[in-house]
Amino acid sequence: MGCVTTSSFSVHINGKAYDNFKPTRGLRQGDSLSPYLFLICAEAFTSLLAREEAKWEEVQVISDVLALYVVASSQCINFEKSSVYFSSNTSRVQRDWIKNTLSAKEVEKFESYLGLPTLIGWSKYQAFSFLKERVWKKIQGWKGKLLSKEGKDVAGISDKWLPRHPTNKIMVPPNDIEEDWLLSELIDWNTFQWDHTLIDMVFSRYDAEAIYRIPLSRRYVPNVMFWLHNKNRREVWVRVWKLHIPTKIKVFVWRACHNILPTFEKLRQRLIIEDDLCPICKRVPETILHALWKCAAAQDVWASCSHRMLQKGLTVQVSVIRLIEDLLHKLTLDMFESFLVLCWLLWHRRNRVVHGGILQEPSTLIGRARS
Repeated sequence: MGCVTTSSFSVHINGKAYDNFKPTRGLRQGDSLSPYLFLICAEAFTSLLAREEAKWEEVQVISDVLALYVVASSQCINFEKSSVYFSSNTSRVQRDWIKNTLSAKEVEKFESYLGLPTLIGWSKYQAFSFLKERVWKKIQGWKGKLLSKEGKDVAGISDKWLPRHPTNKIMVPPNDIEEDWLLSELIDWNTFQWDHTLIDMVFSRYDAEAIYRIPLSRRYVPNVMFWLHNKNRREVWVRVWKLHIPTKIKVFVWRACHNILPTFEKLRQRLIIEDDLCPICKRVPETILHALWKCAAAQDVWASCSHRMLQKGLTVQVSVIRLIEDLLHKLTLDMFESFLVLCWLLWHRRNRVVHGGILQEPSTLIGRARS
């Protein structure tokens, strides 16, 4: 392993990638080649044991095989994490001698590894019965919490109600509360808006921003449960994939609607950068919807567009997929294709600015879209 030096690494610091360097001590955990080399070394270790199978009654042989494996693979064996299991007919004297020879500790019962039992035995049903019990308990929890006929209020701390947020729950729960907040308590019912005073006082800035991104209805409507990947949107994707535009733009639209483009907000959530403000307007955190639609620079492009529907369409939108759905039903096919091409050009203009380029004029983007 120590002679493998074909790989190279680059470290990201504050969102900037620095020069590549090559490792001088071989591969380490996380390298894409590590699993394959591990399989090769493990196969060699198994072959060594199989060759000495006739001598397994001699514990010293196993110790010699382990030493040979260490020399050949340049990997050290952690004997503090190694253990040995004995059958019931092994005497105490033999157990102590084997443990001292192998420098391993004895275990009476094997623990599970990666959620599966390490010692199965003859009864497969008994060995894996815990999986059935675990799944059954999980289903019972769904039935009691999510599928109750009478319905339950949404708890602001413990329930998963924040879309496009890590774990879909409050990340920093308040420490000075005795009972969970109900979601209805976070709404000012006089204005049908979020209670900013209460939310800013109780929750962290990061969680508060996630709450404010959720639009509220101005009508009294009952709570309902829905599946995020609604089948009703299948029609949208069928029409998008049939458009006469480059495939790379279709893939870009799919990534934008699924919120997997590397915006500054997304990079800050992954602790890659610290500042999530839009790199162009420097006013608000950069989301995908902001970069393509809400940013002042993006609005200048849509206002300069010859399609009057897009000029008048600068209304409040809550997500990219809702924007796509709305315009798909309002625009003609040619206009909708031009809209998606302009979105792709807006994203590439944004990337050019991030990497030190100049901001292109709206007329330049519109001219490229027409060509």
